[in-house]
Amino acid sequence: MDHFTAIASKTVKDRLDRLGIPSRLTNYADGSALSPTCNGGHNYGCWAPAIADYIPRLEAALASTG
Repeated sequence: MDHFTAIASKTVKDRLDRLGIPSRLTNYADGSALSPTCNGGHNYGCWAPAIADYIPRLEAALASTG
């Protein structure tokens, strides 16, 4: 995550926290910890593992809403 994106992401996360809105901020950094196919770019090698990480949490959140 580049410097300015990190600042903006933290600002949004902090605001959501203050408003009591549940949220999660995940910083994959350069992507190397996420997947060996991720080079930190906007490409399938990064998107696929990020989506695979996100979808189960999204499904659980939707299921818990009733």
